[in-house]
Amino acid sequence: MRKKNFHYLWGILGMRGYRQTDLCKPTKLSKSAIEARFAGRVPWSLPDMYAVMDYLGVPHKDLHRVFPADISQTERSVFE
Repeated sequence: MRKKNFHYLWGILGMRGYRQTDLCKPTKLSKSAIEARFAGRVPWSLPDMYAVMDYLGVPHKDLHRVFPADISQTERSVFE
């Protein structure tokens, strides 16, 4: 699996003074599980994406900006 680009997510984390490990609590994932998702070794699940967005106060309509490489074609069709 190729490395994902999460520039928008990194920007939001930085602006709010968070680290990627701060996403463990809302997603109920371990530090290593969060790191694997940022590295692109494991895809983000849709519930985890929404949990991250809710935690950060990002509207759900911006899912494609926060997680651009992780939305499958099937999930994309829901937003079109």
